Amino acid sequence: MDTLTYVVQEPVHQVTLSIPLHCLAVNPAGTQVAVADDINYVKFYKLPDLEKGDVATRFTLPVRAVSFSPDGTKLVAAGDDAGIKLVNVADTKVLRTFKAGPYTRSLAYDPEGEYVASVAADGSLQVWHVAGKAELRLPRAAPKVDAASAARSLLAWHPDGSLLAVPGCDNDVTVYERLSWEPAYSLAGPHSARVNAVCFSPDGLYVVTAGQDRLLVVWDVAEKSVVATRTTPDPVSDMAWQPEGTALLCITESCGVVLWTDVLPESRQQPSPSAGRHRLRSEDGSASSLLDGSKGTDLADFIDRDIPEPSKPAAQVPAGRPQLDGQRWPSPQGPIQSGSTPAGDTRRRWLAFSLLGCISSRMEEGQSVVEVAFHDAASHKRVPLFSDFRDFCMASLGPKGALYASAAAVGTPSMLMYRPFQSWAAGGEWCFTLPAAVSAVCVAAGGSFCAVTTSDRLLRVFALSGVQMSVISLPGAPVALAVQGNVLAAVWHAGLPAGDGSQALEYTLYEFAPLTQAASGRVPLGTGAALAWLGFGEAGELAAYDTAAVLRMRSGDAGNLWVPVFDGAACGKPGEVYWPVGVAGGELVCVSCSDAVQHPRVIPRPALSRLALRVPALSAGDDAVANLEAELLRRNVTLSHLRELVGGNGDPAIDARLASEEAEADRTLLRLFQAALKGEKLARALDLATCVALPQSLEGALRLARHHRALALVERLQLLQQHSHAGVEDDDPADVVPMDAGEPSIPSTERATPPAGTQPLSTATRSPVRAHTPAALLPSIKANLFDARGVRADEPACKRKAPAANPFARKPKAPKM
Repeated sequence: MDTLTYVVQEPVHQVTLSIPLHCLAVNPAGTQVAVADDINYVKFYKLPDLEKGDVATRFTLPVRAVSFSPDGTKLVAAGDDAGIKLVNVADTKVLRTFKAGPYTRSLAYDPEGEYVASVAADGSLQVWHVAGKAELRLPRAAPKVDAASAARSLLAWHPDGSLLAVPGCDNDVTVYERLSWEPAYSLAGPHSARVNAVCFSPDGLYVVTAGQDRLLVVWDVAEKSVVATRTTPDPVSDMAWQPEGTALLCITESCGVVLWTDVLPESRQQPSPSAGRHRLRSEDGSASSLLDGSKGTDLADFIDRDIPEPSKPAAQVPAGRPQLDGQRWPSPQGPIQSGSTPAGDTRRRWLAFSLLGCISSRMEEGQSVVEVAFHDAASHKRVPLFSDFRDFCMASLGPKGALYASAAAVGTPSMLMYRPFQSWAAGGEWCFTLPAAVSAVCVAAGGSFCAVTTSDRLLRVFALSGVQMSVISLPGAPVALAVQGNVLAAVWHAGLPAGDGSQALEYTLYEFAPLTQAASGRVPLGTGAALAWLGFGEAGELAAYDTAAVLRMRSGDAGNLWVPVFDGAACGKPGEVYWPVGVAGGELVCVSCSDAVQHPRVIPRPALSRLALRVPALSAGDDAVANLEAELLRRNVTLSHLRELVGGNGDPAIDARLASEEAEADRTLLRLFQAALKGEKLARALDLATCVALPQSLEGALRLARHHRALALVERLQLLQQHSHAGVEDDDPADVVPMDAGEPSIPSTERATPPAGTQPLSTATRSPVRAHTPAALLPSIKANLFDARGVRADEPACKRKAPAANPFARKPKAPKM
């Protein structure tokens, strides 16, 4: 539910809507508000009681910007549809439609009522006369933003209409003169990322700019100098001056509302009062709010928090959490393409970035060019560049080819194209056109098939030759795709997010040839977090990384369990974020980015960082033991997945990988076993011994127990060995590696497979944390079988044997003759 709130003085007027809002604008008289909702309607509401009025107009695709004329008699509206509609407010008649391209992101009506300025997602700036004539068409004047997102580049007119300020492509603001439309000057310097919005003070003396770097900068228009700066908790998506000109109200991308009071230093001339009303929009389609500039308005009661001073660190606000008094339900997250970045303001972007290689797109002489590169160039042939005439916005790099997709637009359908790297037959490339109004959402290319999810909630699977293999209906709106081998993972929305903003997502694992549903369940995410990356581990474990910087991997234990294996907040530096690329070798392969720019640039090519995976195991005072247990827990995730595959696969490569992982896990178990013996924790040592898989590992535990003279533990291990490996011969004594000096050696785990004729002790998942009592493994071994001295508790004393001699004790030297 979304809430529209109007604050003047008591009482506060509020209306609850059943659908999200995208943008709004208040007419200059303050008597009416125009709202664009999620079903692409533009509706009027009367102020101050928010009584519903007429429907102004309707679009096919989402509306991103609305603006009233200075006299309030006309309204312009535009969005993802092609064209800008000029609507007469009195009778809601569309007077004319300006022939603009699709994906308009911001509109500004000239204060004199003669011109309408617009900025599109591709960065083009256009100025229209209200009579319908285009006065200016300037490509690449503003930063290019992702057409699939709700990001905007908000422009602003000077209050007297003489200047038009537009966010520039070099982290600056370009100011154009009226009529000549030539650049008068630019405001550059403080911002380190693209500028999101521009807003003039009511009297035109000052202009404030907000950037993706979370910086607010106030400029003196006459002197073109910086007057003041402030840092916000999140990037600002829109802002408005208080009509008295003494405060600035902002809304952030995380739906937070912040108020900057005393914007100007006392030495500066304060802005003069104005009766103008200001609009306030939310960039992500959240509920917006209006406030009147009448004296007596208590903004402190309306704003959830004030802007912090630079000396006070600003707390991060979870995405989607309501920040206004009027509660609303958080919106579901949009789809993600793992390894893809927004277009940005450099006209270069990553279409795909994985452990195999990367696909980039750049503009050259007005034409998009796509380049494919592999990390291991020696193992792959060079893929030629090709011109992109379809405006691809996403791609997936597979071992045999790449899959590309474009978004749908008015008059332009969504396209899907596969280009093989090499083919034994001609005509290996193929292309499909999706139905009208249906757009590709996510793509994935594998070694034997490729897939795409579409906006109509379908999963389409193709053979690499283009043969359509399957068309599957998804239960909810698609969010992400990932593929490895013959396994495909699809994630979709299972319901509305929780009240704290946590997304409700579910996944399904599909296996192909033949098609089967291998597993399904809920995708766990952090509090208030959304899914940021989806992929597979080196052994085929499904992995998910959320916006809280936590990586989780799916384990086959008890069906579908997820284990946290990496926490970026615990190991990262302040102001550093991680952009995942893949998981390999027990490490997260990623690109380290700054908090202000959370995506890597194409040039220079980013350097890959490798961060060790670690399950958050607790420490009882011995960090070395805690680290070993964390390593064992992480290996258990891979082991459980490999055991799932071995159950019905029979692939020798998987068997060899499982044997190797079991050997490494046993070596870690024996190190923990040895530490437990040194600490005289025999019950813990027995639990660890029952978890080993290989016979030689159990023999090594027995030797260690004998060395430490833990006789009770020795007899229990001997009985365990008899029941588990009846008739199995011991390993070759030479197959050992030395440990600490003076201690018995532990069987080597360098060999990937166990000796011929031997079998693992148990197929149950290892876990030193879960108690595996001997009674649970072997019913004949009872908890009270032995007393503390290692002898039978029910045996008469006369029949008790003396403890066996220590085989590792030093023998006395013979006297010299």
